[in-house]
Amino acid sequence: AYKQHLLRDVARNLASGTKVIPNQLLGDAIGIRNAYQKVTAMKDPNQEKSTIISATLHCGAPATKIKVVNRKARQQIVNENIKQLQSFVPPGETLNLVILNSKTPANIRGENFIFDQVTKGGKKLGASVSATPINRWRLIGGGRYTLPFKDNLSTIIDNLENKAVGFDNVTKHIKSGISTFAAPGVERITFGSFHSTETKAKQELDELKKINPDLARDLGIAVEARTLADSPTLLFANLQNVNLELTSTMNILRNSVKVGHLSNALTSEVISKYPNDVHFCKSGKDRTGYVQKKNTQTVIAHHLGIDTESKIGQINFHRLVAGGHTQEMAGIQGGTIGCHSIKTKPEFAINKEDKLVRDIFYQRSSHFNNKIKTIIKGKDAAEVIKKFEESFLAAPKYNIGVVHDASTIDL
Repeated sequence: AYKQHLLRDVARNLASGTKVIPNQLLGDAIGIRNAYQKVTAMKDPNQEKSTIISATLHCGAPATKIKVVNRKARQQIVNENIKQLQSFVPPGETLNLVILNSKTPANIRGENFIFDQVTKGGKKLGASVSATPINRWRLIGGGRYTLPFKDNLSTIIDNLENKAVGFDNVTKHIKSGISTFAAPGVERITFGSFHSTETKAKQELDELKKINPDLARDLGIAVEARTLADSPTLLFANLQNVNLELTSTMNILRNSVKVGHLSNALTSEVISKYPNDVHFCKSGKDRTGYVQKKNTQTVIAHHLGIDTESKIGQINFHRLVAGGHTQEMAGIQGGTIGCHSIKTKPEFAINKEDKLVRDIFYQRSSHFNNKIKTIIKGKDAAEVIKKFEESFLAAPKYNIGVVHDASTIDL
């Protein structure tokens, strides 16, 4: 109850949207926490207006840990949270809820409830649910579920207008995928006399570049995304964070469908039906922060035709990450809009290509404020508690739609 009391002073800001409910209140307050939309736009010196290249939605998990109600009531809270998220997209469009948490054996991480609640809510409200855990538990699966991503890729390739001649392998790969264990090995053993569907698809895209380079480039991302969706995340199977790469490639494709080159090759009906992704971990800061930074880096690089592993690509990423370490602003008294961050030594594995930003990812954030010890003894401690209780009990009872003066505690 005291946490809800602390929110009263910022209730007006929460209602107006200038502050958000932080995810520290997962078990105390109803509503979407740490939620906002991020829009990335670019403009060259010769342009009068900026061009939107990406719009992403992300938040803290739309689940709840409130214990004073039963399981049925908790699920209803989650359903209402998902409805709130649906209000962020245009009428008639749908959501794909992308879980970045990990589902673990015996609920070791304590996050399995997020999968259960969000999956049930999504099914009831017509939202698809994907799971691409990016922390270390992904190495044993972590509840990974990429079928909605694969369905979205099929939607793109099935509805392209004016398909180029000789497009068969691009279509086959995007719809059916490959055996990532067998095909590359067979190509090596046969010294190139055998070509996988993916290799043939890339050859077709090379021909398409001569006719429509923009479409060929974006379909190349779709081919890559399907490969990533089929790729294993198990220990030693891949040195990269496959799920992180998958979310960033699907982000490029979704924005291409909505506002980019693929929108020129699809009907308005298909574009409207293509789901809008919402990314979230438990708090919407650390794992989500890495995903959002990666999304921004890759969508800018894709727009400019820059290799993310190149020197300029890495410098760009370094600047993006350096400008977003804002976790200290996500206090109980209303989190600041746009707050996401990375804790010191996160448990997820940073991609080897991102080693340049480790000095930022590994810095000490406000997570370590709890190491600061304040000693209040005896009479002083009792006086602090007494004044807080008196202020809490004397505070006016807040009703929806009624604005009160904020009460203060004079210590």
